[in-house]
Amino acid sequence: MYITNPTYLNGDNISLKDYFSSHLKDSNRLYFSSVREMLKITAKYAGGLLLLTSFAIFLLVIILSLRDGKGINWILCIFFPAFVFTLFFPFTLIGSYYYYIHCPRKDSGRIRRFITSCFPAPVSVTELAPNHVLVQCDGLEYELAYTRMNISPEGSPKLNYQRTYIVSVYFAHPGEAPTDAYLDEFFNNWNSYQQGKEACSNLMMDKNSIDAFYFEKQGLNPEIIKKSIAEIKYIISRYNLIPLHVKKTE
Repeated sequence: MYITNPTYLNGDNISLKDYFSSHLKDSNRLYFSSVREMLKITAKYAGGLLLLTSFAIFLLVIILSLRDGKGINWILCIFFPAFVFTLFFPFTLIGSYYYYIHCPRKDSGRIRRFITSCFPAPVSVTELAPNHVLVQCDGLEYELAYTRMNISPEGSPKLNYQRTYIVSVYFAHPGEAPTDAYLDEFFNNWNSYQQGKEACSNLMMDKNSIDAFYFEKQGLNPEIIKKSIAEIKYIISRYNLIPLHVKKTE
């Protein structure tokens, strides 16, 4: 199963530790089932942190006032903490809505449009995350992910991310565990078969999966994608491969 970038984490019942640790990696992003859940968690954790910060500022202003020997300046004691909270909390809510509601919905919309335009109907869809689903179609289970993929040469210090749709079908080989000789013949047959075929130009064969890569920047041609998805089904049948189902984890 693919680890997408970003990797969405369900935040409806997220713990304090996981909430803040999810912000440490750029590839992690929370999503919520509703705006109400997002507001509840954001107010609870981010708002709570701002309240603690404001209270610390309140105590600091009191300590500094007493140190000067001029008595406590209650106006400053109240103003500075209130200023910090009212300044940062609205931006926190706006940023949370954008990253936790808007972005997931946008990625989910991309996935739905891809399925509608590129998969033959009817289909059954199981959502793993806003940018990651399982599609049941024509007796096969396809894993569909929308992700940022680094296409830089190996060892290159510069990262070159491209937004990519990945369609995968997992399979087992017939009989017992495949030998090296069997796999060599299998990949040789595949290489001979796929040469010069437009429908196979986006396909990559692995030991236990067929993966199709469609780069958004290069443009998406639904007709070519439909042909390559149909080709995946044909390849499974051609080589008597046993299609597998993705093991879904909580």
